[in-house]
Amino acid sequence: MERKIRRIGNSLGVNLPADMLKEIQLNEGDTVEVELRKDKGEIVLRNKKITPINSDFESRVIDVVEKYFDITRK
Repeated sequence: MERKIRRIGNSLGVNLPADMLKEIQLNEGDTVEVELRKDKGEIVLRNKKITPINSDFESRVIDVVEKYFDITRK
């Protein structure tokens, strides 16, 4: 899904679709965890209320899986 970066006051932001936010149980005023994955050009948002593990650990696990396993294999 593509979204445009827009000006929000003196900052820039992205509007997220309501159905996507509902899917991960996010509402206005909720806190999210933001992770920058500079090497991959990614910004990851997580619902802080349901983040089950440390994000650094999760990031490392994802890196290992992507590096050593073909996740498209059935």
